[in-house]
Amino acid sequence: MQAAWTSAALGRSKKMPPLKGFMIRPDAKPKRQNWQAMYAVAASWAAERGTIQTREGAE
Repeated sequence: MQAAWTSAALGRSKKMPPLKGFMIRPDAKPKRQNWQAMYAVAASWAAERGTIQTREGAE
């Protein structure tokens, strides 16, 4: 979806922005996440789909 939006926006622009602004820096490293943050993301995905399953029936 973002690629489509970006392509459409670039097609409408009069002057192309520099490519450097679209590139990811090679020295940029993702931040490490703890298990609680990963669990929160997974739980939000599951809640969005309506399929939350927990251990031992806890909710």
